[in-house]
Order: sequence, then structure tokens, then C-alpha cells
Amino acid sequence: MVSTRSSSKGTSSTSSQGVKHEREHSVEEQPAKKIKTEFKINRAPVLVLWVTVVAEKQGFKHDEALTMGKSIAGLFAHTKAKSIGIAESSDTTNAKSDADKVSVFGIEINTKKTEDGIRAVNKSKAISPESVTKYLSNAFGDHLEEYTTAMKELADSYSKDEIGEVCYELYEKFRPEVPAGIKGWGRKSALPTEQITKLKK
Repeated sequence: MVSTRSSSKGTSSTSSQGVKHEREHSVEEQPAKKIKTEFKINRAPVLVLWVTVVAEKQGFKHDEALTMGKSIAGLFAHTKAKSIGIAESSDTTNAKSDADKVSVFGIEINTKKTEDGIRAVNKSKAISPESVTKYLSNAFGDHLEEYTTAMKELADSYSKDEIGEVCYELYEKFRPEVPAGIKGWGRKSALPTEQITKLKK
């Protein structure tokens, strides 16, 4: 009888320890909560993507629009660099007089016709849409689709004619906020998608 009680007590003790160990093990295996970090980006790729979206709205094919986005962002960057004293005056991608002119995003840019369609040019060389796609993917990472969708929603709230008149004004309203002058050159800042979609007409 004594032996039986002892055995029962030992089994109960072992069982309790097993449950306790199982609970502790379960707690240890719970994944740590991920801390959501704020996505930050500089203005250049934001402008490239926005021009691309606007150009498509204005009737250009996606690959054509990509090259136009890169061209216009380059023009704006060069103008900005001159204004803050970090670049000298020189011929820009729009200086070539014998290039085909195309009006997009409210300005005229130089282009050339290729067997694959219209391509914006940089110093008379056609810009590769593949290189622009890679540039945007590197800049936006996993957020590219999210921002593309937000910008398309904004552009689609305007007509084809209207968007060309207000596209830059809209960009000024949603672009990342950075310090003025050289302090803001290349600086990254937050850009919530709500900042874009709230401007829908």
C-alpha cells in the first residue's frame, strides 16, 4: 500500500513538471512581434514613378512612360543642382535640337523612335526602360506596387487633359518633405500613401 501511494505521487509530480516544461517551451517558441518601420524615400524616384504614371494616363505605353519619367526627373535634378550650387551650367538632355519633341508632364522632352516604340533620350542616347524598372525596384523595394496603385488612383481622378495641367502641382503637394537647399539634396523622408490618395479629385 505504501509503495502504491509513492508511485502515484511520483507520477503526478512528473506529469506536473511535464506540463510546466511544455508551457515554458511554448512561450519560448512564440515569434517576436515585428516592429513596423516607417518607409522613407528621396524625391527622385518618387518623381520618376509619378511622371511614368502621368505619361501612361496621357496615352503613352508603359515602357515609353518609364523612359520619360527618368528623363524628366533628370532634368529637374539638374536644375535643382544648379540652383543650390553643386552643378555647373551645361547642356541638358533637352538641348538637342534635331531630336523628336514630345509633350508630357506639361513640358517638352527629347525623344527618338525605336523599333520598340518612343524612348526619351539622355544626351542623344535612348533611355532603357529596363534600367528604369530596376531603379524603381531598388528605390521602393516591396512598396513599389503600393505606391504605383496610389499614384494611379490619383491620376485617374483627373481627365487626360487635366492631369497635364496639374501634375506638377500635385507632386509638390505629396512629395517627401526635406530641408531646403543643399541640406535636403538626396535626403530621404517619409511618404505615406495617404498623402497621395487624399489629393484625389
